[in-house]
Amino acid sequence: MTRQALPVRTATVLALLMATGTPPMAAAGKLTPEELMQRHRESLGNEEALSSWWGTAGSALGRVDLVVGGSGHIEGPALFASDESRLTLLIEFGQASYAREHLVFDGERTRVGFMTPGTRSPLGEFLFTYRHLFEDGLFAGVLDRRWPLLGAMEDAKVKYGGLKKADGEKLHRLQYRIKGGSDTEIALYFEPETFRHVRSEYEVTIAPPIGRSPAASSQERRTRTKVVETFAGFAEVDGLTLPTVWRIDYSSTGSRNSLIWKWTVTFNKMAVNQRVDEKYFSLVQASEPKD
Repeated sequence: MTRQALPVRTATVLALLMATGTPPMAAAGKLTPEELMQRHRESLGNEEALSSWWGTAGSALGRVDLVVGGSGHIEGPALFASDESRLTLLIEFGQASYAREHLVFDGERTRVGFMTPGTRSPLGEFLFTYRHLFEDGLFAGVLDRRWPLLGAMEDAKVKYGGLKKADGEKLHRLQYRIKGGSDTEIALYFEPETFRHVRSEYEVTIAPPIGRSPAASSQERRTRTKVVETFAGFAEVDGLTLPTVWRIDYSSTGSRNSLIWKWTVTFNKMAVNQRVDEKYFSLVQASEPKD
């Protein structure tokens, strides 16, 4: 069989791709999920740094802004730590109306501290209810060593959604679905140039309740709850490129009162492979899911 010569333009493109190592689909802007995840992995650090990375810890300033369903803001010292099986976030607000935010996955269960005696914050309640976000390593993004995009992805399915606008910026969108089903819609976003993970969206929609009469039912609305994590201030930390600003926006609208609360964790110190006191992975007052 006679081999035909390639057109000059095609040969030139192939030569460039071979020289740069860029796959043809990536060059055309049509990434596969595998290509996107590989680029994202490379954005964190080299293989030597990644293979030796078992945990992250940092001290920070924590802040909560009550936009709707409250007013004003509170600040306090914060601590974050994660390793191969656990994660904790503690913000000490020290107020009667909001003592602290303490979120823990201890390797087996999600545990959520109380904002006030017997009451969790809206964020705490959301993570307590949809604890697969915490337990699967999604919450906190690459700050959590268990971040699933670095592993074999055995418990989830992903689908590349192209470049989509999010908060005014065009970002690579990856749809994430937990195997076995979940009522949480999950979307992950990555910068086009760096492939850093900069945004996660979790959305839950609950059908409106049935009223006591047809007229009452018509007044009910579905409840839509959305939690958005954004990550910024990327810096090199012991060979890894990690975010130093972590924002968590909570919003809920529906038949009941609307809520918009925003948490910000700004790290002033961060280290890789540094252990913290074991007490931070347990709670004095904790609420636990029933098996």
